[in-house]
Amino acid sequence: MNQVNQNKKKISRRDAIKLLGAVTGATVLANLPTKWNTPEIASGVLPAHAQTSQTLFTATCGPFSDLEPDTDQLTFSILIDPPLSGIVMRWDISFTNAEYDNPLSPTSGTVATVNGLATLLTDSITSTFGQGSVDVFWGFDNPANGQFPVCTQSVAWGLV
Repeated sequence: MNQVNQNKKKISRRDAIKLLGAVTGATVLANLPTKWNTPEIASGVLPAHAQTSQTLFTATCGPFSDLEPDTDQLTFSILIDPPLSGIVMRWDISFTNAEYDNPLSPTSGTVATVNGLATLLTDSITSTFGQGSVDVFWGFDNPANGQFPVCTQSVAWGLV
């Protein structure tokens, strides 16, 4: 029994690491291809100012109209395609070359589309001095949907 214990030899930590390294190296060498191929690299170049998003909608200024011949109210509208509801459109109004007795307030705001149509109904506007125009600038409130302004509607107004 004494002889059996003497034949057992402890493996040191250093010898175990050497043995593990030799087995790993042999495994890697056994799995190497017999013939090397030239590596294939696919590359591409993006333009410096590549477009990262696209406009989702197109917009067209709709018809301008007076509600009634006897009123001083104006109706402006914009149409979007595809005709969806709930797209928020921004509008700004400016007056040029005239003094108005009661300029509109506010002069900017937002309105949501209904089936692709957004409509702005102004308050009554009166002018007793001069003539000019009322300009409405339409655009998308969310820049991801499109730009601002997209289109402008202009109406001559005042004493003629």
